[in-house]
Amino acid sequence: MTRRGEPENMGSKDLVRSYMKSRGASSHVVDAGLSGAVARWQSIANSVDGYDFTLDEWLNDMDLRDIIAGALRVAGAEVQRSIAGQLEQADDTFRNATVATGPVWGSKVAASHSHDPARTWWYFRIPRNPGETLKSDLKSSGLI
Repeated sequence: MTRRGEPENMGSKDLVRSYMKSRGASSHVVDAGLSGAVARWQSIANSVDGYDFTLDEWLNDMDLRDIIAGALRVAGAEVQRSIAGQLEQADDTFRNATVATGPVWGSKVAASHSHDPARTWWYFRIPRNPGETLKSDLKSSGLI
């Protein structure tokens, strides 16, 4: 049985890649698929302490986590199970290295995209110990 509007022959990986493309993910993210995106998220989570890129790069990394969440909704149960442990570990690592803040995209974007601190929590966190570049950007944007 397929979901309404899905082609009969479209598999879970195809649905995930189609979703990623619709979100504007780069070709290397799309090509790596959901498991590659989760591996990238784990790498980001492991490098949060001292994160010294710009706020724009931080926002891009948070968008990756949002793309993962959306891709999980279209992925099959088998795919979801296969990455669940790795994603949970990455999320825990990320949460432990970050602190809660206001919406990182700003209030207007958060409202227009229905960002919610419970459901899309990654859009409401910043590094506990940001590097100087990000710290400056966070100060300029009023997030710290």
